[in-house]
Amino acid sequence: MSTYDTAGSFSKVLFLWCGPLALRGWRRPLHRSDIPTTPDAFRSTPLGDMYADAHADWTEERSRGRRGGPNVAYGPGRAIAGSAFFLGQYLCGLSGFLVTLVRPLLLRELLRAMPPIDGSPPAYSVSLAYGLAVALAVVVWLENYTRGLGLFYAGEVAPLRFTAAALQLIATKLMRLHVAEGRDGLETSLAGNDLLRLEGLLKLLPTAGASLTSLVGGLIALLLTLGPVGLVGLGLMTLVIVLTRHIAQQGKAVQMAMLKAADQRVNVMREIMEGAKVVKMQVWEEAYLARLQQARTIELHHQRRFRRLSVTSTALGRASPMVAAALTFIIYSRLYELEAAVIFPALSVFQSLRLPFILLPIIFNNLVSVFVSIRRVSAFLDLPEQPPRGMLLDAAPADANARSGRQSNGKATGKSPPPHRRIPKQ
Repeated sequence: MSTYDTAGSFSKVLFLWCGPLALRGWRRPLHRSDIPTTPDAFRSTPLGDMYADAHADWTEERSRGRRGGPNVAYGPGRAIAGSAFFLGQYLCGLSGFLVTLVRPLLLRELLRAMPPIDGSPPAYSVSLAYGLAVALAVVVWLENYTRGLGLFYAGEVAPLRFTAAALQLIATKLMRLHVAEGRDGLETSLAGNDLLRLEGLLKLLPTAGASLTSLVGGLIALLLTLGPVGLVGLGLMTLVIVLTRHIAQQGKAVQMAMLKAADQRVNVMREIMEGAKVVKMQVWEEAYLARLQQARTIELHHQRRFRRLSVTSTALGRASPMVAAALTFIIYSRLYELEAAVIFPALSVFQSLRLPFILLPIIFNNLVSVFVSIRRVSAFLDLPEQPPRGMLLDAAPADANARSGRQSNGKATGKSPPPHRRIPKQ
């Protein structure tokens, strides 16, 4: 076990466990035996064990009889990449909570601790003001640390594990697939189109946890700083979220049509490559070129529609925090007097909510694409397989018994083969 694994949480955060090693290296040169081993948290899982677990989990998932068919995300995905994904989501969620709730409240109290302009005594003492400043610095460091570590686990480790296991399952399924099942080139489209795109989409999902906790923390912070007036801005941003969700539902159908068009284009290209000699001999270049161009035109049409919906939802998410902040401050100025201890924390909350409202429309679109790709991979892995073939050695004892039973007049009708003789070396 490594020295890092036996150290406490406080020692891991501040790297205190490296102190004895640094002192030892200061006194004398370090040897190989002095270097600690790799911590368990940074050791990669052997690919062979991971693939074996993926096959076992998928077999168990198919036997459950889940409504809607087996899902590769619930079986192998949860077992192989679930721990890293949920740990990263938890850390990203903690980071969002610190950004939108803890930091604005500390900033508000720190502004109240500053001496007012009119010469009245501040709300807090000087020592407490310094303590608030130190606490604010620690919170800023902690939110960046948790966000970076969460993105590593949920945005790097989990997607790589899931796509590697899914690719292995597809390759194994291709060898066992029944001859009459599936379509030509489907495995190529799944491996080269769906899985590669899925890995990139999964890297953005860790921001979902941070976005949701940021919304909850921002709601609480606005109510504590602005009162009921803060609900005006939140209501406007919530309306934008509902609208972007409706746009994402429309993009789901467009995404399905786009993937089907991509499959058709891959099939045409595969026919051209496999029958290149026949195409040249029969002078079918123009016909196949027109067919390929038609398939590509249909695919680009669906891609253009999907991009329009995606850009529209992203633009709404970018504009909603600024419009909501302006509307909230206008209404607040009509009812109350603007103060620095109120405006700056509220502005910090709206600024922190800008990123979640930009990312939420993108996350909605990515979730649609992720669900579509996972459904396609799961449907391929659930196709019927070839029946198991009996080995030729299984029939050997039966044949031997049959030969021993065939006797005529008490004598065997066949002769046993002569034993192998060793040829002496010359």
